[in-house]
Amino acid sequence: MPVSSRLAVATHILTVMAVKGDVPIGSEDIAKRASTNAAVVRKIISMLGRAGITTSQPGAKGGTHLARSPEQITLLDVYRAVDTQEIFANPNCPPDASCPIGSRIGPVLDEIKANATQAMEAELAAVSIAGIAGKLKPLTV
Repeated sequence: MPVSSRLAVATHILTVMAVKGDVPIGSEDIAKRASTNAAVVRKIISMLGRAGITTSQPGAKGGTHLARSPEQITLLDVYRAVDTQEIFANPNCPPDASCPIGSRIGPVLDEIKANATQAMEAELAAVSIAGIAGKLKPLTV
């Protein structure tokens, strides 16, 4: 079962943008830095743009940069923009209803999932792109 790496790639992209400041950066440059395909970068940038996290300018001197300050962008913002996966999913086929556990485990797992999601989101909300960039200093990009 594959796990999405979009949050990690998006965080890398945004941290580069935070360090670059108002200088727009192209998807090819970002892709090289993140060791991924430029199409993947463009897709993630598009998702971030729809969420109001980045803005792009077309043209020869165009590129993408942050739409707001790195202090105002939390990893929760980024997660919600690029990752829609749940922490875990219930089985596609419901358990046997005649099983005393299978008939009642769904709500128990739903409660655990809700609590885990809430804890993860609280942790992500406490970290900003500026905080990540600060942990990587001194930087030259």
